[in-house]
Amino acid sequence: MPVKGETVRSLRAEGSAFLAAHGSEGAPREADALLCHALRMGPAGLRARLGEPVGPPDSDAYRGALRLRAEGRPLQYIVGSVGFMGHEIRVDGRVLIPRPETEGLAELAVEACEAAVRAHGRCDAMDMCTGSGCLAIALAKAVPGCLVTAADLDGGALEVAGMNVAANLAVDRVSLASCDIFNYDPAERYDVFVCNPPYVASRDIPSLEASVRGYEPLSALDGGEDGLGFYRAIRAFIGKALKPRGVFLLEMGMGQHRAVEAIFSGFRAETLRDLRGVRRYLVGANAEHD
Repeated sequence: MPVKGETVRSLRAEGSAFLAAHGSEGAPREADALLCHALRMGPAGLRARLGEPVGPPDSDAYRGALRLRAEGRPLQYIVGSVGFMGHEIRVDGRVLIPRPETEGLAELAVEACEAAVRAHGRCDAMDMCTGSGCLAIALAKAVPGCLVTAADLDGGALEVAGMNVAANLAVDRVSLASCDIFNYDPAERYDVFVCNPPYVASRDIPSLEASVRGYEPLSALDGGEDGLGFYRAIRAFIGKALKPRGVFLLEMGMGQHRAVEAIFSGFRAETLRDLRGVRRYLVGANAEHD
């Protein structure tokens, strides 16, 4: 690789070609993201400075990031953050990378929190299995009057969530809680309960993409023998944690909707589709069928 006379433009082209040669389908976009990270600038700055020279250590940092990406490390872990509902969310190997489908869950939960505020003047919400805290932050920032408890069993995840809560100026609206949904007696009740639980069946973990199983925390993916263990625990939990007529919103894996519907058959609940048409969300209320 050249080391003299390098510019933003030349490094950009070099990185795109390097990633494409290593099988990246989004090589130009990923190369730009890594170059922005190495040069500590945004996309607009990158495009405006294409002719500017770049030397060590920035060029070295860029090539190191390219090698990590070629080895399979997720782009978001390399740059250290991901956008979610308009907020910058820090991510590392202690937490899952938020997916676009989870933004759909956040949008539905925002509507539920807004309805609670209209009805009661405030909303007490819980984000279980919070991970990076992206859902809790999205709710707290989008809905004035919404107070969110962001809960997780994993201490490392709670550390990341705490950093994100502080970075997104939500410390007065989001509180962190260490809890195990399989063995937790809530001290208060909530208007809204939202959760993106682990839902991959244990037997399917080895078949996940290498970039997922090799880098993302398996404890945040593994939903037990059939992938439904957390949903059964949630079913028992929300009876104690939700206020009367409280709302729960859950994300689920492709093809799981009928099994999850059966677990929550005693509730007024329905499955909703994501933008790809997959039945991805279960939305229900803490009320038995008439």
